[in-house]
Amino acid sequence: KGGRTLRSLNPHFAIVYIYQPRTEINEQIYDGILENITLDELDNIIRETKSGKAAGISGIPYDFWKKSKKETRKILLDIYNRILHEHKVLDDWKKGMIFPINKTTRSHWNNDINLTRPITLIETARKIFIKVLVKRLAKILSLNKVLQGSNYAALLNESTLEPLKIVQSIIEDANKENKEVWILLMDISKAFDSVSMIMLEKSLKRIKVPEPLIKIIMDINLNRTNKVIVNGEFTKEYEVEDGVDQGEVWSPLLWRIFYDALLTRLAKIKNETGYTMETTKHIDINKNISKKLEITYNASAFMDDTTLIGGNKQKLIKMIEICHEFFEINDIKANIKKYELIRINSSEDNENNELIINNEKIEKVNNPEENRFLGIYFRHDNRRKVYKDRIRSTINDACRLFRWKKLKEKQIIAIWNIVIIPRIEYQLQAIVLTEDECNELIRKINVLIKHSCDLPSTTPNFLLHDKDIYGLKHIYNLQIENLSKNIIYMMNDEGRLKEIMELKMIQEQNKIWTRQCIGNLNSKTFRRQNSWLINAIDLLKKEKISICNHEYNDKYIHHCIEGGTSEIIEFLTANEIEKNLERKVIITWNDPEGNTIFSENKKKSRSKKYKRIGVHLIPNSHSINDKDNSPTLIACTGCNKNIKRINDGICHIYIENENSRVINNRKEDNKIKPYESLGDIKNRNEKIITKNKLKQSPIIEEIEESKLANINYNKKIDEIDQMIEASENFIEELKNNIIEHTDEIYDTLIQIDIRDKGEDPDYIEIINDLETENELIMKKDEDIEAIHIEDEILKINEYNIYWNNNLIKWAYRRWSKIISQAKWKHELLHCKLVEDLFINNYKDEFDWEISLEFISNRNQCRKLICNTQDSLDRTYKIKNLLMILPTYKLLYDRGTNKINSLICPRCEEEIETWDHIWTCNQNEFNIKDVIENTIIEIEKNYITNGQRHETEENTRQQKDEDDTKIIFDNIETFNEIKVEFVLFLDNKSVILPNKKRYWELLRGIFNKNLNNLGKNKKGSKDIIRRLWELCYDNIKKEIWHKRTERTIEIEKAEGITKGDKRKRKREDKKSKEPENNKKQKNIKNKENTKKQDQNQIIKLVTYERSIGRSLNTGKKDGRWNTIQKLIPLDIDK
Repeated sequence: KGGRTLRSLNPHFAIVYIYQPRTEINEQIYDGILENITLDELDNIIRETKSGKAAGISGIPYDFWKKSKKETRKILLDIYNRILHEHKVLDDWKKGMIFPINKTTRSHWNNDINLTRPITLIETARKIFIKVLVKRLAKILSLNKVLQGSNYAALLNESTLEPLKIVQSIIEDANKENKEVWILLMDISKAFDSVSMIMLEKSLKRIKVPEPLIKIIMDINLNRTNKVIVNGEFTKEYEVEDGVDQGEVWSPLLWRIFYDALLTRLAKIKNETGYTMETTKHIDINKNISKKLEITYNASAFMDDTTLIGGNKQKLIKMIEICHEFFEINDIKANIKKYELIRINSSEDNENNELIINNEKIEKVNNPEENRFLGIYFRHDNRRKVYKDRIRSTINDACRLFRWKKLKEKQIIAIWNIVIIPRIEYQLQAIVLTEDECNELIRKINVLIKHSCDLPSTTPNFLLHDKDIYGLKHIYNLQIENLSKNIIYMMNDEGRLKEIMELKMIQEQNKIWTRQCIGNLNSKTFRRQNSWLINAIDLLKKEKISICNHEYNDKYIHHCIEGGTSEIIEFLTANEIEKNLERKVIITWNDPEGNTIFSENKKKSRSKKYKRIGVHLIPNSHSINDKDNSPTLIACTGCNKNIKRINDGICHIYIENENSRVINNRKEDNKIKPYESLGDIKNRNEKIITKNKLKQSPIIEEIEESKLANINYNKKIDEIDQMIEASENFIEELKNNIIEHTDEIYDTLIQIDIRDKGEDPDYIEIINDLETENELIMKKDEDIEAIHIEDEILKINEYNIYWNNNLIKWAYRRWSKIISQAKWKHELLHCKLVEDLFINNYKDEFDWEISLEFISNRNQCRKLICNTQDSLDRTYKIKNLLMILPTYKLLYDRGTNKINSLICPRCEEEIETWDHIWTCNQNEFNIKDVIENTIIEIEKNYITNGQRHETEENTRQQKDEDDTKIIFDNIETFNEIKVEFVLFLDNKSVILPNKKRYWELLRGIFNKNLNNLGKNKKGSKDIIRRLWELCYDNIKKEIWHKRTERTIEIEKAEGITKGDKRKRKREDKKSKEPENNKKQKNIKNKENTKKQDQNQIIKLVTYERSIGRSLNTGKKDGRWNTIQKLIPLDIDK
């Protein structure tokens, strides 16, 4: 091996098109690439290396260099700079170890080298040196666009996203436009091992890499020796003939430079062989200005994964011949048996549809099991189900493994978040899932975790996904995070992705007849389709996220089509437009004379002014003058509006574009009757004309709206003034700044909600705080200037993320995570099981940060620690929070087997509800007794007059006891707090109606006012919190555990086992339901749907308020629990 000389090559292919130095490259771009390495540069590279990686023969890992002192690094730096001057590396750097990694799922590779992926372990000092060179070279190649753009590996800001999106977009376009395309997915055996040093040197010279750097590269790669690790032992050293080491830092970059020769050759014949996506961009419809957009692709690659894209079979064959000639020149082995072909809308007959390369037939053609490219499976017919099934398969495999291993919930969540979620995220590059689809996919893991931690299946899912409780990542939240980042990256890309995405947006713009920018179009405008981009924009719009806002930034107004004042999309949805192209609908408008015109949509028009032609309809003689009733429409047989040259008894007219609308209609005796009266039809048509005229004079409309808005807001401010008697300066400043209509990008909007709360002092205090807060905001002029500067920088990007028309200035993914956290907090805020905790939530009584830390058991067991007791404690706390402990009432309502009564089995007097557990007369102690006994126990066991207990036992329990002793060492503070603590819990709760504050303790909710006990003395907060936790634990021990023990004894006597309580009662299937049962169910379902819709609207209001709070801070809303809930209407009234 070793490549061939230029004389032996095909001169046409090799010399002219491939290996001659490229004249357009300026050699000066490489200036500075061999300058001395600085200590700061070395420190940065060492800092970027990953810990825990395998070392070379010397055994020196990256961690050694990370912890090394400055003197050591200076010695290393001297070695590196000497190499740069002498162009020769150390001999020890040329020795490596090869470890064969198993490719298959088998336990052993059975001595078959083809089943392994050999990785070379190299000296870390050499890898650090090469990292420096690679970083310098990659930066030069990226900035100066030296290499072909069709390979998306090894350089900065490139990934698998680009080639995947190119292939997916072409498959979508070919199916949508019914065009022919042949896509060949190629495979190369041992690509890195195939690189010839002779040809690599020629490839480097081809792009004019400096000769000294070429000498260093050649010196490292020539005269190398390796030995293989087999069964923990080394084989004898052998000389490496060719190839670059798999595992070397610059191997991907050298491969790309080597492979660039082929891709350059293919790029020269792109227009002859490739597939073209095309559309028409309408610039001005009034002036009929448009231009044709075309994008042609014939090859895409990521490292050695190459895809050829041909417009037909002959074009593909031509590219295959060029590729295989290149492979032959460089002794590269193409694995034809692994080639896969995606063939769409082939024009060939069945006999010529097969693809044969070097006498080998390609077997995997439109593979029923999908065609795999870079880990994503594509189908020729672009079915969404393929991508969705792959994600479902990943989840099912994971759940199967979790069940088999019998993992605890913390272990399941850790593996899910760290291992499974990244796999799903990668697959989401090819599909956009709806929220319902995401909920369906994650349902299995939700059920598994609930089962693992012994929670009922009806437990609200938000507890699993809230970061402060379990923290299980949800697929839908992940998708929003992923889309927010990826779609902006693609739309602002300087390469081919932006071309594709904009072309697809223009195609959609033409499809639904709109002049508006697709990036900011209303979600209801879109129709669900197999287009990743449109589905992504649609989904984000449902979350009130858009990628364009031409009111905020009109620099890129060319996204919209000029001309016209109104458009058909305002009256027809995209779904209707698409269907109306094929079926008949009735369209009406008023002509300039005021006559009402009706038409039945028929076909497209070739006219530049009108888009559609329809059959002219007129009211019959009985209804033409009846304005109060629906007219009967009949076909006009001919009039002065007829556009047909020959009168055949059917009158055809142009359909008005701007002032028309679709009307619903029915048929009576084969005659058309609209659902509106003739008078209403005419009046509504006139309103459309008036509305369009107002749009032509937006200045007048804006002035009127601004005056009205200012009047309304000033009235609102006067109400605030009367309520809180704020200072004159504050009120005057608020009136002047509440809405200021200027040309500035941002208007200052301060919105205050006034609710009828009477003379509630807490509520007035909140508004007083708001006055102070707003006065501080108004003084920060320098911050406002900084915001405007940042806005100007962001306006450079053509596309940005906007939420509710507000520009997002923070990292998109971080902001998306804030949205996710807000979502789960508001699920908690609106959960029926805890609604009693939020009745008067504006009073801000509870510390939810401490409460959720306690409920998730993080106060006793860190997130990374997992044990059975931790799981049991957390489950108990969650059940208490939701009041779903397995009481007899709960078991009876569930229809549990052998539970035939709701009555408490201990007292046999009252229904055993959650409240009854703690107040049952059979309890040995009541709640107050337990709290007092806890204090006595603390004084007995932990108060040691400052003498700390010492022990040699190194157990966790003993450590906890020692920590508790330290907390309670302050006797004076404890004695002052203990009485106040008991009295505080015995007081009436401000939140829970008709209950004392120890009921808050039972739910695991920490009251903020507890921190005021002890007059903020040193250590008082720690004492209070620990005392509160011990009281909770003792109540569990003295009441719940003893209740459980006694109940088990009673059930055992009655023959009820634990297994019985896990079963449901069998219902008599033969029992006949009442005749009106179905009707009652339908009525009940409609009522439930109304309530759900109403609750969703209420949730949306509070949810958006919380996100709005986070908009300018970039931090999660810490006061989510104080957002005032709206009270749903009573639907039954």
